[in-house]
Amino acid sequence: MKLEPADKLFYKLKNNKVPLVVQWELTTRCNLDCMHCCIKNEKQDSELSFGEIKDILRQLKAENCMIQRFSGGEVFLRKDIFKIIELARKMQFGVMVLSNGTLLDRSDIKNLKKIGILDLQVSLYGATASMHDSITNVKGSFDKTMNTIGLCRKYKVPFHVAVMSFNKNFHELSQIKRIARKEKWKTIFDFVILPAVSSSKDPLSLRATDEQIKLAVRSGLLVWSRRNRLRSKKITRPEQFSGNDVRIEIGASGKVFPSVIMRKEAGDLRRESFSQIWRHSRTFRYLRSLDEKSFECFSCEYYNKCCKNRDLAYLEHGDVTVKPQEICRINRIFHENVGKR
Repeated sequence: MKLEPADKLFYKLKNNKVPLVVQWELTTRCNLDCMHCCIKNEKQDSELSFGEIKDILRQLKAENCMIQRFSGGEVFLRKDIFKIIELARKMQFGVMVLSNGTLLDRSDIKNLKKIGILDLQVSLYGATASMHDSITNVKGSFDKTMNTIGLCRKYKVPFHVAVMSFNKNFHELSQIKRIARKEKWKTIFDFVILPAVSSSKDPLSLRATDEQIKLAVRSGLLVWSRRNRLRSKKITRPEQFSGNDVRIEIGASGKVFPSVIMRKEAGDLRRESFSQIWRHSRTFRYLRSLDEKSFECFSCEYYNKCCKNRDLAYLEHGDVTVKPQEICRINRIFHENVGKR
């Protein structure tokens, strides 16, 4: 199989045990109350201070980490967020920021442009204020988010719009797509609704129906991952576990996890160095011991046609090696309907 340049870099970093992307949950606080939030009501200790974050960034630099992805909660509730972003850029990290877009004004957007981030992800849940605000449970949030998107375009800040796709807002997704085309937004429609890390199943009631997913595939709203494009035969390669060798999560209080949704604690940066956790924690050693044949998915007919999500398998079953049921459902419908009208 011929690898593209991005894939070659991925494998080089993976084989050298480099943490390519670190996602930070800088705060669990949020000014919205979204219906689908998977970290709602998650208890945390005190947030990392700026000094603690600075020290951790130095440790990540020593490990040749490349990208810092700052998220929350709502990341712009931290008064020192611009100091954190600016510090990361001065240390020559690529920086991505995830936000609901309701707390940013013109000067903030111009500041992000000046600092030079790779991407600002802005969440949108509807084409109308009534729909979006009914999901965030905060009146006026739609107008503020749309204002931020407009400012990003005006001041040429790299951004994309992330659209969580529910049964509730499905009838507005095509309208969002039309607006995105007209306004030249990069837009991602995400149909994978997660159970809460607190084990609550409440968000699952928002999952799109089979019929809605079928319509999304046929209309081009649902596009499966480029990395897992259709292949004519199985390719045996090192397992691409999303939370293993290239991506990790640092929680608001400094605890380290394999990913945002796989809350299997690997260590605590307030007590241990990043190097110690990264190289010697039981959690990461176990994940690195897995190969493709360790997973139930390996025997599936859709194995090389699937957006695998080991983290979701852990969230659903407490075991990364079993099949993630929601991914299986969406993948089956996708391949039964792709290319059809």
